[in-house]
Formats: sequence, C-alpha cells, structure tokens
Amino acid sequence: MALELYPHWEAERAAARGAPFAADRPVARPLVSVIVPLYNKRASVGRAVQSVLGQTWEDLELIVVDDGSDDGSSDILRFVRDDRLRVVRQDNQGVSVARNRGILEARGEFVAFLDADDEWDEDFLAVLLDVLDRHPEARVAGASYRVQGEEGQEQPLDRLFAEGQGDIVVDFFGAASVASPLHSSSILARRDLFASTGLFPPGIHHGEDMDLWLRVGMACQDKGIALTRRTASIWHTDAENRAGHRRVRPHRLPSVDRVLADPREFPQSVREFVCFMLLQQAQRLRTSGFRWRSLGWIWRARRTRRHRVAAVKELLKTFLDWRTLPLEEGA
Repeated sequence: MALELYPHWEAERAAARGAPFAADRPVARPLVSVIVPLYNKRASVGRAVQSVLGQTWEDLELIVVDDGSDDGSSDILRFVRDDRLRVVRQDNQGVSVARNRGILEARGEFVAFLDADDEWDEDFLAVLLDVLDRHPEARVAGASYRVQGEEGQEQPLDRLFAEGQGDIVVDFFGAASVASPLHSSSILARRDLFASTGLFPPGIHHGEDMDLWLRVGMACQDKGIALTRRTASIWHTDAENRAGHRRVRPHRLPSVDRVLADPREFPQSVREFVCFMLLQQAQRLRTSGFRWRSLGWIWRARRTRRHRVAAVKELLKTFLDWRTLPLEEGA
C-alpha cells in the first residue's frame, strides 16, 4: 500500500513528477547525479568530493548543495578544477531541503547521495550500476559499508548475507529486522523512484532518511531493492561528526505519524519498522539529554509485541542512567 504524502509536501511531489526536474531540460545528461548536502564540514568535504570525482565511472555530475555554511566549507571547492562539479548555494534550511534541492537539480537517470563527512571507494558507482544491470527489476541498489569510528570499523550489512552470497534482492522490511539495509551514503536509486515516494521531509534533522526509506520500502515491494556484499563506502562517525548530532533534537516523523494514525491499513512488517524508528528516536533524545521527552516516543513504540520488550529496556535506561546524562534543555 502506498503511503500518502502530507499536504505540505505537495510542491515537492509535483516537482518530482515532471517539469522542474533538471533532467527534463534539453541539455546533455550524465548517467548519474551525485548529491552532497553541505553544512559546516570544512574539514571533510574535500575528501568526500575527491572520492566522487575520482570514481572509475566518470559519466557523472556532482551537485554540492551548500546549505548556508558559515565556516568557509564551500570555499575549499573553488580550488577543484572539474566541470562535473556544480555548487548550489541556499540559506540554511536543513539536510532534507538540501538533498531535495539536489534531486530537483539532477539531470542523471540515477541519483546517489554522499554526506559531506563520508566517502566512497573509487569503484562505488561502477559496483552499484553493475548490480542494477544484473537486477533490472530493482529500483534501488545498496552496497555494504564500513562504519569508521573511534573504536574501529564495523560492517553492519554482513548479517544479511549467507556465506558465499555476492548480492541479494530483499524485501526492505524483512531485511530491516536484521540490519538497516539502506544508508544514505551507500545507495544508488533510479531517479523516477522519487515520483512515487516523494522526497525527504523538510525541517527534520534526525530520522529524515528513515522516513524516506519507509516510503521506499513500500514502493519497492519485495523485489525493488538489490544489495551487494561488496563494501564500497565509509560512514565516518568520529567525534566531530557526532557533535552536531548531539545538539539537534529529533522531530516527529510524518510518515510514522501516518502509519500510527491508522495502523490496520498497513502490514505487520511496516508497523514493526515504525516501532523500530520510534525507539531509535527515543534513544537519540535520551543520549542528547532530552530524557523526559524520550518517554513519549517509547510509549508510542509499545504497539507491537516484538518491540514491547525493547521499549521496556529503553524505558529502564532512561530512568537508570539519569545521573550520567546531561541536563535537559529548558529544565
């Protein structure tokens, strides 16, 4: 069942259906459009940009959307001499609006995202284009990724693959019960997918990608997402990158609210994924110091039997760890 978009997304939905797409304009089109949302990542944006422009697959355009950076981040890009790079500047409106702006500027048949503090291996695009070529029914391809933090590396998607499997076609919600199958810096999507799913929810700083994946999962059904075991990107979670996450309070997620408003309209797997999203947001609130506000998210996540135990555990953490948590803002 398709998830209806909210009225304040009508402009984005209309744009995703036709004329405003840059790809509909009579100009030369690259096969792939890469979108990098940029806000105050001076220390890492050069690394991200070079990992795109150094791809073995060269038929691409790189759209960096500078979302009102005030640390000189985009100044670094002035020294990049490559006609495939285009910098679009806008007032600060958040990562969702920046990614949406990039999608509407895109000319390629395929769209990929890369956060300004992450990076790709040089064959990232070649690997995912090959996956989509071998699975033409798929609308999204995802690569395994390395999580690089202060404690070393992990590869979260390994649990989805049986021994010897190189790539698989998955049902998003079934895969999500084991490990999150999509990461914003490690996917390649057919651009027309956004005409049926809509774009990222504006004004949301945490969980905005999960809100979109919920709609992507329903739009793709059980054969629309292909994953490769090949690890081709790095998600950096060092202290600098986590600092911004701690300062921002998670928001309500519109697609989650839509499911919870009438849960019987949606399959059990969708309801379980929604509860997982709620617990993720509760955890972010708790670790950011918004302990009391996390309780409402935990209460909403109790709706499926599978997540009631997890909700109780999160509730206990909220109360038992209170001495080690920062003070709530406004307390």
